[in-house]
Amino acid sequence: MKLQTLNKKQIQQLFRKGHSLSNDLFAIKYVKTTKETGVCISFSKKLKLNKPQKNKFKRQIRDILTKNVCQLSDFQFIIILLKTPSETQETYQIMSTKITEILSEINNPYNEI
Repeated sequence: MKLQTLNKKQIQQLFRKGHSLSNDLFAIKYVKTTKETGVCISFSKKLKLNKPQKNKFKRQIRDILTKNVCQLSDFQFIIILLKTPSETQETYQIMSTKITEILSEINNPYNEI
């Protein structure tokens, strides 16, 4: 299953009506929808990343999300990277654990949506 990108109207709607969760690396705005799963990946301005760095992080985040696609069904997301992981060798593993933690919180049946 391929993740769809969100258009400008969907992103604005998510910021207005979406719920949010965050941890030390990511902030996520999400809303449950009947449409396909949609994702927008963004970065905090405080990071001051250049284009190659942003593209690398986007590829890694998209890969993590496609591996966890069963947890993503019927949601639209905006994922914001707040800070980069400190250990450069294990960046992918750290981001993967942080994203799966947040996704499990979203899918928690006790979480109000």
